[in-house]
Amino acid sequence: MARTKKATKGQNSEKAERTKEALTALKQGKSKEKKGEIAIDPLNERVLRALIKGDDADYVQHAFASKSQIELLYKMAAQTNEQTRKTARKYGEEYRGSLHVSTEGWYGIPCTNIKNAMVAACRNTGNTMSETKQTFRVLEDGRDRADGTPLVRILGGTPVPVVHAVRNSGGGSTDLRVRAKWHVWYAMVRIRYDANTISEKSLGNLLVRAGRYAGIGEGRASSKKSVGMDWGYFTTIDPDTEIPGEGDIQYPQPTEMERAVHELIAKEEEEVAKVA
Repeated sequence: MARTKKATKGQNSEKAERTKEALTALKQGKSKEKKGEIAIDPLNERVLRALIKGDDADYVQHAFASKSQIELLYKMAAQTNEQTRKTARKYGEEYRGSLHVSTEGWYGIPCTNIKNAMVAACRNTGNTMSETKQTFRVLEDGRDRADGTPLVRILGGTPVPVVHAVRNSGGGSTDLRVRAKWHVWYAMVRIRYDANTISEKSLGNLLVRAGRYAGIGEGRASSKKSVGMDWGYFTTIDPDTEIPGEGDIQYPQPTEMERAVHELIAKEEEEVAKVA
């Protein structure tokens, strides 16, 4: 019993000595922290250029038309509960409103669409999305003339109007939505990044994963509302690849729905021409 008490006393003494040493080290560390300065490395910014093209997948766009936004703005400001009368659908207006058009007149993809796809691709890499999204920025080629959204210019290909049935939010009735679709599309993406936090190789690999499994635009695989419609996939190709001209692009035959909406839009344009 005496030996046990003696051993216990020795252990307590050693424990007290270690605690004292730890407290001394902690005080010294705090003292140095107060006297020293926080060290932050300078930015090592670079720009990655990557040419992307649709990977046997259409790119479908559905911008929130500025006209719709303005109408909603006034409607909410009026604060009325009166039910408005329904007017005939104007598919031509809806189609044009679904496009992101720059102040210079070209079509574009929102920069955030590409960044969101890259951040979504982080789920399969073991990296956190919250940290990765702060390591790079997709640079704009221009701004949307309607709401100023930063855009990456679409190179090659011509959009066509398409119609798809969708269910209104809240499990409501089915509606038809007109969107712009590119069967063939390219875009030169410029991504600014800090080479001290992510390498060019890793950033390029992330872009590849984003195109292969996440996608961009409507009906993309990374959508939170569905598994997608097999749209918006893309692949990276040689940045010096020559973009084919309009005459060199082979478009698929339009579907019955596409032909129908084309006819309706043509009739609308004829009516507008008569009034003008």
